[in-house]
Amino acid sequence: MTSKIIPIFILFIFSFTVAQKQEQTQNAKKTEVKIKPRNPKDTLQEYCERRVTVMDPKEKTLDKKVFIYTQPYYLRSHNSDTDYMSLQLVRRKGNEVIIYVKLFVFNACIKKDDVLEFSFINDSRYDLKNTFDINCDGNIVLQLNEKDIKNITKVLAKNFRLYSFQKDYVFQLTDEEAMNFKKDIECLHWYKFK
Repeated sequence: MTSKIIPIFILFIFSFTVAQKQEQTQNAKKTEVKIKPRNPKDTLQEYCERRVTVMDPKEKTLDKKVFIYTQPYYLRSHNSDTDYMSLQLVRRKGNEVIIYVKLFVFNACIKKDDVLEFSFINDSRYDLKNTFDINCDGNIVLQLNEKDIKNITKVLAKNFRLYSFQKDYVFQLTDEEAMNFKKDIECLHWYKFK
C-alpha cells in the first residue's frame, strides 16, 4: 500500500512545484511590461476622438450644415429633488459652439434674455444670455463666441444657475463633469471640419 502512495505523493509534489513555477514566470512577465508614457499634447486629441461625434451629412444636418456634438450632461437640481436638466454642446460648420439646455420641469417658462450663470471654483461668475425665443418648454440656446469660450475654459466650472420666471435652479457639477465640460468645449472649438 505504501508503494502506491509514494508515487502519487511524488506526482502531487511535482505538479505543485511546476504550477508554482509557471505562476512565478507569469508574474515576472507582467512586471516586465513597460507602459509608454503618454504624450501630453496627444491626450486632448485622444479625448476628443472618444467624446466628439461627427454627424454624417447624408444622415442629418442642422440648417443644412454638418454638425458635431458631445454626449449630453444630465444634472439634478441642487435646490430641488424633482428638477433635472440636460445640457449638450454642439457646433455647426462655420459657427461657434452652441450650448443646448433642456430643463425638465413642467411649464418652465424661459424668456429670450434669461441668464445661465456659470460659477467657477475660484468663486468668479460668468453670465450667458439665452438666444432662443420665449417658451414654456424649458429650452435654452446659448451661442458661445471667442470671449465666452476663453472665460468658460480658463477655470473649472462648479455649478450652473438658471434663472426662469418661476424660480432659480442650481445644478452642481462633480470634478469629473467639470473637467469633461471644459475639454468638450475645447474639442468642439478647435475641431476642423473637412
